[in-house]
Parts: sequence; structure tokens; C-alpha cells
Amino acid sequence: MGLLQFVLISYFSVCGFAYSELPQIEPQTPLVITTEDQAQVSLYHYPGKNRRQPPIILFPEIGTNHRVFDLPSSGGLAPYLSRKGRDVWVAEFRGPGSGPRDWSLDELLGYDLPQALARVETETRQKKLALIGLGLSGTLLLEYLSSASDPDPGIEKIILINSPSSTQAANQTVKIWAGKAPGLAAGDKSELIDLQKTCQAPTPWPATPGTLFHLLFWGPIADEKTEAEVCQSVFESIPPGLAKQLARWVETGILSSRDGKRNYLGNLKNIRTPVLFLSGQLDNLAPPWEAEFAYRAISSEQKKIRIFGRANRYKKEYGHFDLILGPDAFREIYPYLFDWLKKK
Repeated sequence: MGLLQFVLISYFSVCGFAYSELPQIEPQTPLVITTEDQAQVSLYHYPGKNRRQPPIILFPEIGTNHRVFDLPSSGGLAPYLSRKGRDVWVAEFRGPGSGPRDWSLDELLGYDLPQALARVETETRQKKLALIGLGLSGTLLLEYLSSASDPDPGIEKIILINSPSSTQAANQTVKIWAGKAPGLAAGDKSELIDLQKTCQAPTPWPATPGTLFHLLFWGPIADEKTEAEVCQSVFESIPPGLAKQLARWVETGILSSRDGKRNYLGNLKNIRTPVLFLSGQLDNLAPPWEAEFAYRAISSEQKKIRIFGRANRYKKEYGHFDLILGPDAFREIYPYLFDWLKKK
């Protein structure tokens, strides 16, 4: 990091300016991988000067794209880590127009995730990687590690940000949302679910000034500008196979493969990789007890859990996306996350 950037970051942090007022860092032209089932995975690279540290791969929440880590109004976790010198990659899983129209978590776990890891290892010539999963992508990371045949899968550390991590029944809020969201309601899972449309749809919730997604994805600290950016440029459609898989999870309380023969998260005890669980106190999609469940289940000697809210002396309560997109994320969450990554 240059002296000027360091001074600007320090000045803006002390004076209360938005992190987004710093000069923008744009990713390089995405590297596109064609998977074995002919889908496409895009890797967005934010180069860092410190190539001695393991590259960091960020995985967006399922149903979102790479912009969730690089939204102008919040500063973006990917540019932040790049400014700190780390070599950063954002892996955007298959989406509309990238190949097979229908897919589920099975394809992401079987094709997209391992091929993204392998390609970054090849591009960087590094044998160790650090992974950060947001939401359900973090759940996939847990399943990937717990089912790996190699006890040392080449992962130095992983960070899970508000990731559903329990085999127990889905919480009540998710059930309510699944019943109201267009396409996830019973009997309508044959078409792509337009999350942008759902995000912008009106909601009857009296405590919420915006959309149903506003209630479920955000705590009370979201601003209208950020919410508008998310609705317009971050959300992607959910295909029928994934919709059916998630609906069955809600109905049965068990997250399983598309054919129902394999239960996910059943072997968390196999995980020995260092793991940091970050959870928002007001997250309705992956409440803190989910992180606590997985924290107790894994066998990692180096593991930690942190809940962000006023009870732990943070400025505000945090919801699902607030940990990376909230106005105070670059002051309270990003530094905590980065400090844990660099610790030996």
C-alpha cells in the first residue's frame, strides 16, 4: 500500500468519511472457466502486492454475483483486501446465460467450486488458499471440506460470513419468506426465480419501509442507496433445481443433494482447517445459533466465532448483508476479518 493511500484511509476513518470515497480499484478482465458440464464460472482478480501470503478467494451468496463484494456505496470487501496487499479473487458461480439452464447446489459443489480453486492455484502458483464464503456459499465450503478425501485440502483458513451451518430445521423467518417469495411458493418451481423482481416487490411487513428482502437481508442500518444498488445489480435468478432443493430444505429441515440421497453438513467433525465464523446479531436467514452449532461440531483446533451487535460493543446490530455492505462494515468488520487472516 502506498503512503498516500494509507494517509487517505486513516484520514477518512478518523473523520467519518465513507470508504467508497477512496480511489476505485477495478478488477481485471474476468477469467472464465468452462466446467465439465459446460457451465461458466468467472474469476474476478484484484491483484495485491503481497504475493507471499495465500491468495484469498471470495464466494458470493447464492443468488448474487461478484458485485456483492465490490459495491461502490460500501467500499467493497474485495478492494479493501487488495488495498491491504492481499491477492484477491472473486469466484462468480454459473448464472443466467452461462451454460446449463438448470442446476442446484450439487453442481456448484461438484464442478464450480473445485475448478475455481484449482484454477486460482494454477494462476498464482500457490499451494495454499484462504477462502471467504458469504451465506450459502459458506455452507458449500463447509460441505466441501467435510467431505474431502484429502485431510489437507490445501486450504489455509476459511471465513464464513452469516452462513447457514446447521442440519437442524430452517428458522421460522425463512419459512415465511419461502411461502411469500415468487417462485418459491408451493407448486411454482419450474421456472427461473427473478430475485431482482422479488427484491423490488412491496411487502406487508409493518416494521419494514421497503421490500421483504429488506427485512430478511438487512438489519436497521441499511440505507436506500445501497439497497437500490443491490436490487439492481447484485441479485441473480435462481434456477428450478436450486429452488426445489431449497424448498425441500425448508420443508424437511434437512439440506440434501438434489436427489435426496446425500445429506449435507453431516460430517462437520472431519473439518480441521482453521475457521472463523462471523455472524450478525439480527440476521434472520442465518441467525447466530447456526454458527454456534457448526463451531461446536468442527474439529479444528484453531476456530473462532464473533457475533456483531451492540452486545459485543459494536455501534449497531448487524443483519445478513450488513457485515459486508453496511455503512460501518469497513470500520468494524473488514479490519477484524483481515487481522484474523494474517495471524499465524
